[in-house]
Amino acid sequence: MNSTKLQPPYQNFAEYIRSVKFVQNAFIAGAGLFGLITIFIVEVMKSTGDFDHLGQVLFIIALTLTVLTFIARKALFPIQVNILGSKAPLRRKLDVYKAAVMVQLALIEAPALFCIIVYLLSGNRLVLLLWLFQLYQLFTTRITPEAVSSTLPLSTAEKMKIDNPEMGID
Repeated sequence: MNSTKLQPPYQNFAEYIRSVKFVQNAFIAGAGLFGLITIFIVEVMKSTGDFDHLGQVLFIIALTLTVLTFIARKALFPIQVNILGSKAPLRRKLDVYKAAVMVQLALIEAPALFCIIVYLLSGNRLVLLLWLFQLYQLFTTRITPEAVSSTLPLSTAEKMKIDNPEMGID
């Protein structure tokens, strides 16, 4: 019987970084495009309704959600990436890091999308500042070899592999 060895999803660190950045760009595109479309709809609808009271309540909820998810991101990320310890294989550490980054990006995107929904329902422009803050966080979350090396508990050999993105990571 022939057994076919499955190829890993990435062969070296450069491919790994590209795969994580792809997920980040998807979050940015989702939050950004949804926000721009919603802004257009609200500006067209605004001439017909009164959104003041609803906007104030929803803004407070959006602000609270933004602050709580920001705190959660800062608290959870270090715990998530260090859960395996330094003895785990590099590939496993990178998989855990990727999962932690995806959770981190989701914790940014969720309040961003909520802010846009609040703007859609209320027309409160203050909530757009929160949305812009979330987009800024998405754009400034950098997935680089330096970020990975400084975050994960890596051996010297593992750091060398990460510092040379074309080197294999098996």
